[in-house]
Amino acid sequence: MKTPLAYLDRTLYLEGMNSGYGLKPAAEFLAEQAKTREIVLIIPAKPGNSPDGVLIYLRDNPNITVVQAPWWPQEPVLTPAKTFPYYAHKYARKSSGTRSFPTDRDIYFVYPYTRYAETMFLKFNTRFKKVWSFPKPDQQHSVNIYKKSRTNQ
Repeated sequence: MKTPLAYLDRTLYLEGMNSGYGLKPAAEFLAEQAKTREIVLIIPAKPGNSPDGVLIYLRDNPNITVVQAPWWPQEPVLTPAKTFPYYAHKYARKSSGTRSFPTDRDIYFVYPYTRYAETMFLKFNTRFKKVWSFPKPDQQHSVNIYKKSRTNQ
């Protein structure tokens, strides 16, 4: 039996920009990338899908290092050249020191739904390229994953 969804339910669960539709395939893509090597996954501090939803699937993967990025998008460069403040989790108010991004690992970013346009993101983060996209049923929104090219490849 097929039952149609009410408009609001369809928007919230399937088609809307913050719906969970497509998050499991995104997590599966990242888990596949981390099968044979360690990767870095950057998560913005703003709560919500898509990054939070993907993180739930990947939180126990030992090959994925999660970096919280509370500076983004206020500071438009996602991966600072030197060090960045390290936060144990996205709700931490104080950093627990500084770290730097490893140069020997692939760095991924699940683009969040925000008013910060992807064109602006790419303008300030030229080494990031979209490597995976999963369109939602309405074809207006999608889950997008970007990867930063390494300098030592």
